[in-house]
Amino acid sequence: MLYIWCVAHNKNIDKNREVFMKINEKNNLAFTITELLVVIAIVLFLALLFGIGSGWSRIKAQRINCVNNLKQLTLQCKLFVIDNNGRFPWQIPVNESGSFDPANQKTFRHFLTLTKGIGNPKICFCPADKNKSFAKSWAEFNNNNCSYFVGYDVDNSGGFLFGDRNLKGIANNESCNVWKGAQGGCITTSSEWDEAIHNKCGNVSFGDGSVHQVDTAGLKKLAETVNRDNGRNHSRFPID
Repeated sequence: MLYIWCVAHNKNIDKNREVFMKINEKNNLAFTITELLVVIAIVLFLALLFGIGSGWSRIKAQRINCVNNLKQLTLQCKLFVIDNNGRFPWQIPVNESGSFDPANQKTFRHFLTLTKGIGNPKICFCPADKNKSFAKSWAEFNNNNCSYFVGYDVDNSGGFLFGDRNLKGIANNESCNVWKGAQGGCITTSSEWDEAIHNKCGNVSFGDGSVHQVDTAGLKKLAETVNRDNGRNHSRFPID
């Protein structure tokens, strides 16, 4: 009897040991609190990293889009100049298909002279410009849909032609020698980009057809190099 009892007892011990081992195996497969926190931290880090990456991609895409806008505007303006004996739209009277009008110098009117070649008014809107919106048609296009300035002092050899409007301290009230009654804000070696569009950077095009992506230091160098009208570089900004 003692032998039978011992055998049965040993079998119970073996079963208990087996159950205990299975429970331990299950417990070993479960996350500890520390491991769970580590996983959560990794997931949050990857989400943050992805968010930053996608944000930079969006900013870069907006900048490229803006550059393409300026390239197309510059090309069409150059074609306009060729067709009009070397004169820019703002040097030609309104009744001759230009935008020369001392009584009405709103910036958007200068772009209206180029509608034949650029088609969609969205080209005058920078996608990074949160304070402007693109117009669905030229009929409703105005300064609220215009992200770019116009350089009154430009000529075929160079000078600021078009560019982002986000420059500090710019006004449209200084007399310019381009034509009688013209007024514009000045781009000088003291000018600076603000954060409004490309975060203290901007894009500009020149009368020679080139387009530049520059920060404030680069803008100052361009302003010094151009030196139009005694370094004033008068331009009309869409702020009126």
